[in-house]
Amino acid sequence: MQAITALAHLRACVICVVDISEQCGYSLQEQCELFNNIKPLFANKPLIVALNKIDTKRPEDLSQTQKDLLQETFERGANVMMIPMSTLTQEGVSEVQNTACDALLAHRVEQKMTGNKVENILNRLHVAVPNSELELGDDYILDLK
Repeated sequence: MQAITALAHLRACVICVVDISEQCGYSLQEQCELFNNIKPLFANKPLIVALNKIDTKRPEDLSQTQKDLLQETFERGANVMMIPMSTLTQEGVSEVQNTACDALLAHRVEQKMTGNKVENILNRLHVAVPNSELELGDDYILDLK
């Protein structure tokens, strides 16, 4: 339970791995219930749902009830992305990794831009634009040595 509670304090992208083949010993319903129980810990964090074991059962092969359950459980938030993958064949694994890195980077940039530090830094910056009427005399020599 401590590992699950630690998720609330991490500044990271959360990848929830769901076994859609149900070979893990838990039904899809039980996996969704577990996610719903710990979902408050993922508040304001990017979330990726990895639909694992697509080498044995594709998301298209799920029953309509199971598809509805996945939609209801995981597609409530705007930051939730569902990506099918198979760790056995490596299909979709790099897509999950890249999507997680991109989502985390975008989330961190968004957090930095909404904080007060950006305002403080922007107040210190001054951009100087040279005057176009500035004339250099004939005696001006630029030495680039």
